[in-house]
Amino acid sequence: MKPFLRCIAAMALLTHITFQAYAARYSVGTFVSGVLASEPAMKSGLIKDGAGLAKAVKALGINAELQAVDFGKESLLLIVSPDGKGGIIEVSGVIPAHGALEIRYTIKSEGPQRKSGSLSSYPYLIATLSPPPGAGMPVRFI
Repeated sequence: MKPFLRCIAAMALLTHITFQAYAARYSVGTFVSGVLASEPAMKSGLIKDGAGLAKAVKALGINAELQAVDFGKESLLLIVSPDGKGGIIEVSGVIPAHGALEIRYTIKSEGPQRKSGSLSSYPYLIATLSPPPGAGMPVRFI
């Protein structure tokens, strides 16, 4: 029984080390974020070029001056809250898994939730992703 448990422990450790190595390959930083009062016209997705960024800026109503993006070195992640509960979006990991790039994120509560009469708010986050995923690699938001 001990050799079996040692094998399981070694496999778990190897999986953890591999997971951490892949997670370190990508870096994520905040590009712009905000909150919308109504459901946005765009869903979460990968922005690969200037035209995609212009479409996102228009759909989200962003009026701020944005920094330049070198789409050869990085791409942008657009993450939009799927419900109107508000909160703050945080990317917890970017992991290549099952033939796709998984973008793992959480929406943290801003404070106590209202009991009734609460207004909807839809937070969004546009984050830089460096390096950009390979051509044809699907991106999943989890």
